[in-house]
Amino acid sequence: MDDMNRFNRFPYGRILNRAIIYLICISIAGCAFVDETYKRFATDSEINELVAKANVAIGQGDWGLAMTAYENAVSIKPHDLELRIKLADAYEHDGRVAQALNNYQFIINDSQASDAQLKTARDRKTKLTPKSVLSKPAAASVEVKREEKFKQYEKPRGLDFVIAPPKDVKDVPTVLPPELIGQQSSNNAQVDTEVHAFLDSWREAWTSRNLKSYFNHYVNTFSGDSKTAVIWREQRKSKLAANQSVNLTITDVHWESIANDQLEVTFIQQYQAGNYKDTGRKLLKLLRVAGRWQIVQESFKTK
Repeated sequence: MDDMNRFNRFPYGRILNRAIIYLICISIAGCAFVDETYKRFATDSEINELVAKANVAIGQGDWGLAMTAYENAVSIKPHDLELRIKLADAYEHDGRVAQALNNYQFIINDSQASDAQLKTARDRKTKLTPKSVLSKPAAASVEVKREEKFKQYEKPRGLDFVIAPPKDVKDVPTVLPPELIGQQSSNNAQVDTEVHAFLDSWREAWTSRNLKSYFNHYVNTFSGDSKTAVIWREQRKSKLAANQSVNLTITDVHWESIANDQLEVTFIQQYQAGNYKDTGRKLLKLLRVAGRWQIVQESFKTK
């Protein structure tokens, strides 16, 4: 310590001491800059590799693989809006409308989004949003007095019947004009055709153990009795792989519309795999996603 103090008493000693400290600081800052530059280069290189992998998958028509690659890229750079657009597009092609809409909304909410990115996100979001949601009128609040009687009754234009005046508002009957009754019957016939086609496709995917087609009949978040969708899919893969042959018969199909684009379907299911067999009533709750039905809930009760 005494030697150091004597050294610092000389002007050149103090200057040299400060120069050494300065050089040490520059070295530390330089190392930090090099490390940050390396990390940025490594990150960009990894993202470019993932994007290239996604492009190859798209060329092969495998949107599921492309979607996974873009998800990994976005997890590295979550605020890269061009990557977000590519990911949302992959979600669209894979039938995952909710995830696509979430990403388009993310871009719209980002203050750093360019005009071109905003236009793309808004246009695609509008395209994916059901028309019933876009054109849904604001709910009107109407106060109805039960004691008030109808004072005037006129024959509706274009109809060949007259609705009798009800005694009370609660007694108002639901009467559809003939043209709407015909339209409803046509719609029911269309849905009935779609339900049977869906069940045939689902049964074929199950019995042929076509995993990709089988899982496409379920929403992405379906988890059955498992804790997560990932666990359920792994369990189903193992069970389907273990069965050498599967026979499935579906009879007595009934369906009911429970909400807009939602159905409840029930049928008798006869299942046999090897020496195991069972028969019971199965219930499927279906949701229309991007124009096709998918299973959101499933239950089975043996006879």
